[in-house]
This record gives sequence, C-alpha cells and structure tokens, in this order.
Amino acid sequence: MEEKRNILKNFVDKMEKLFGKSLKKLILYGSYARGDYKENSDIDIMILTSMSDDEIRDIENQVYDIAYDYQLSDNVMISVNIKNADHYNYWLGALPYYDNVEKEGVVLVG
Repeated sequence: MEEKRNILKNFVDKMEKLFGKSLKKLILYGSYARGDYKENSDIDIMILTSMSDDEIRDIENQVYDIAYDYQLSDNVMISVNIKNADHYNYWLGALPYYDNVEKEGVVLVG
C-alpha cells in the first residue's frame, strides 16, 4: 500500500502542476477511499476544474497519458474523470454518481 500512496502522491503533484490554479478539487473515491480495495483495484480520481468543457477536452489526453504511464511502469491503473466544478456542483444531489463521489470521496486537493 505504501507504494501506491507514493504513486498517488506523485500523480496528484503532476495534476497540480498541469492544472495550476484551475484545479479546484481532486477527490479519491471508490475502493481506495472506502478502504475495501484489492491488489488489482484501480485508483478512482475525480478532478474538478474551473476549465470549460473545451479546455478540458484539450487537456484530458495529457491526463490520461500520465495515468497510463503508471499502468505501464507500476502496474497501477488510475481511472480519472475530469469535470467542470460548476457543472459538478449543479448536478450534485441529482446524479447518483456525483453523490457517491461526494459521500465516499476523500479530498486530496481543494
């Protein structure tokens, strides 16, 4: 688990650099947030940003490439979802997926 903590910290650092001030929140959710992960569980991350949908589309491949690098080098799958923070907050309470992220999530940035 210590190795995965280091990988997660490294990933978070890279996201903070990539998104800069537009990063509003980075949330760990899923099995790692709940503590019921297995050896082959993926690490689920929700990134909330002030970027527009077009700006998110422009940057998301960089994020996915960084996440994929961990799969290749460390055999750790990081599943990332990037959303505009205002969109997320607007639909919170209406979309069960967002409610689940909010309920079980651990805020790592923001």
